[in-house]
Amino acid sequence: MIGSFYSKKKKLAEDKAKKLNLDKVAEEKKRILEREAESLKKEIALLKNRKILIKNNKDIKIKYTYKFTETNRDEGFVTISNNAGYPIIKQTFINVESQGGSNNIVKGIKKIMNTNGMLIDQIYFEKSGNITPVYKGEISEVYN
Repeated sequence: MIGSFYSKKKKLAEDKAKKLNLDKVAEEKKRILEREAESLKKEIALLKNRKILIKNNKDIKIKYTYKFTETNRDEGFVTISNNAGYPIIKQTFINVESQGGSNNIVKGIKKIMNTNGMLIDQIYFEKSGNITPVYKGEISEVYN
């Protein structure tokens, strides 16, 4: 009878541990979905903005935003978005720490975009602050 009591208690403890683990997994999935939903909202806003810009056919002062995303230990990628409808630039980095860290990498890319701009896949990304026509091409992402 005592053995039965302990086995029931052990079973309850195991069930509780499984439930806690499932709750953790569910919470992590929820966070991932929330991040993906936020990312999609931003993409939709950029597409709406681009559609308005193309419709109005105006030139625009180009501005870039930079985001470093860590993928693995000491690896990641930089995403460069803009307000003129040009494709999003993605650039992968390894050995991030040996390059001075993610902030230093983004600082170097900002310097390039502020002084020269960049040519990727036959698309010239004007330097920051230049007046440029709205991008009317079909490419939405380029990789450098």
